[in-house]
Amino acid sequence: MLGLLFIYWIGKAFYILAERNGKNVWGYAVLGVAIYYGGLLFTAVVIAIILAIFSVSFGTFSDFLITLMAFPFGLLGGWIAYRYLEGRWEGVAKDNEDEVR
Repeated sequence: MLGLLFIYWIGKAFYILAERNGKNVWGYAVLGVAIYYGGLLFTAVVIAIILAIFSVSFGTFSDFLITLMAFPFGLLGGWIAYRYLEGRWEGVAKDNEDEVR
């Protein structure tokens, strides 16, 4: 249930960012959620590879624990993408404003 709240917050943040900059709001909201899940998936795969290298049994880790370890990296990926898009669109807006003057 908590995961649904994070999906909502991430999607809403990207939605508002796209709306402020006149972009496709639903496309960027979905992109934000996809980046969050991509970060979760990437981290879970890396954790699985590390566990396999060190011959640690997967049975000792619950799904919840792996998700909990991957969660910050999903948020980090979303935050990086948000800041990148924000900076890029802000720079374009400033360039357009300078051309108008």
